[in-house]
Amino acid sequence: MIYFTADTHFNHINIIKFCDRPYELIDEMNEALIENWNSVVGKDDEIYHLGDFGWGDNVDNLDILRRLNGTKYLVKGNHDWKLLKDKAIRSEFEWIKDYNELELDDNFFVMCHYPFRTWNRDHYGAINLFGHSHGNTDPIGNQLDVGVDLHEYRPISINEVVERFDEK
Repeated sequence: MIYFTADTHFNHINIIKFCDRPYELIDEMNEALIENWNSVVGKDDEIYHLGDFGWGDNVDNLDILRRLNGTKYLVKGNHDWKLLKDKAIRSEFEWIKDYNELELDDNFFVMCHYPFRTWNRDHYGAINLFGHSHGNTDPIGNQLDVGVDLHEYRPISINEVVERFDEK
């Protein structure tokens, strides 16, 4: 199975306040996000993280990365620059990019940390998956914010994404 997520902001105390997350402490948030991730993503699954993985101490972020299920791909976010200075952290991702496209069956996905106004093959039904805005950007056409703040603090499956657009 393939999953998508964004904006986990592990170890970022201020994200609790900024996004009104239902946690009081960093450890509480981190553990809930890890548990939620692993409750849906299996060890053999693939997961595309669309940026802003973690904040602060890279030792803590590396420990979290190693506890998360799945083969992980990172589409970089604006807060990932410090994280990516660490070679051990970079090695936990299958690849790290600024942008990615994925074609699977009859679906075409365009992934970036940021939402686009237009994107490759949008007029053919391509789906733009993004993060960054924590639910503060209204989608245009076939767009979906895959950030944890909008999806019960867990990744969403490719099937969930496709079902949302099949309903339209």
